[in-house]
Amino acid sequence: MDGDARGGRLTLLAPSRFIADYVGNHHAARLLAVVSGFDPSVREVRIEAE
Repeated sequence: MDGDARGGRLTLLAPSRFIADYVGNHHAARLLAVVSGFDPSVREVRIEAE
């Protein structure tokens, strides 16, 4: 997985749509909580397929 953070949004790139959907549905809230603990400017996490 690769990623980029701009404008309060962290975008993670997954190798397939299946993985992007799974991570988005099961782990996005947890990822946001952890990432925003390190960088409070991040207000959204998006997972996209490459």
